[in-house]
Amino acid sequence: LLTRLLERRSISHNQPRTTHGMRVIRMDANDFHHNLAPHNGTVLSLAFWDLGGQDHYQLVHQLFLNDTSLALILVDPTRGNEAIDDALRWSQALERHMPNPAAKLLIGSLQDQESPFVDRRQINEFVADNNFAGYLEVSALNGRNIEELRDSIAEQLSREDLASVSRPILFQRIREDLLKRQGEGVIVVPLSTIEQ
Repeated sequence: LLTRLLERRSISHNQPRTTHGMRVIRMDANDFHHNLAPHNGTVLSLAFWDLGGQDHYQLVHQLFLNDTSLALILVDPTRGNEAIDDALRWSQALERHMPNPAAKLLIGSLQDQESPFVDRRQINEFVADNNFAGYLEVSALNGRNIEELRDSIAEQLSREDLASVSRPILFQRIREDLLKRQGEGVIVVPLSTIEQ
């Protein structure tokens, strides 16, 4: 799904469909969606944290839920109550570990086409009862509703009440240089990890 959203390209049938552990991808907000263009000299960047849903990772993931602006909770809606239970666990974890609640979108993934096995009434009740901003079925394989998902993400990220980080211009330039060096294969070691 991230390949479709961020790189705007299709995926193959044999590409891995799950994430084990965690994957972090950063990009300029304007590259993601034109409605997220910077204004007033601000630099907007997005960090996508792709957290694997396997049970044995969930304890560690809770360390990374702070300052989340938007959570996309992915489920296979054809799994019925199991999918709802999984989404509820993630929603509760977000609420437990965040001082300010994040916006949440429930995403029915792996939905190449509409399925008669999806109980939309149950999903709509769950979305309303648990303060989700919406529900959308998508397919990374064939691109179904990917543009609609990108629009929904941009709409949620345009809200005024989202978490933000500000830094002085000098720190921003240093950060940009470090990110550039990492992209060029230069290993950047934080000073806190160097023994005194």
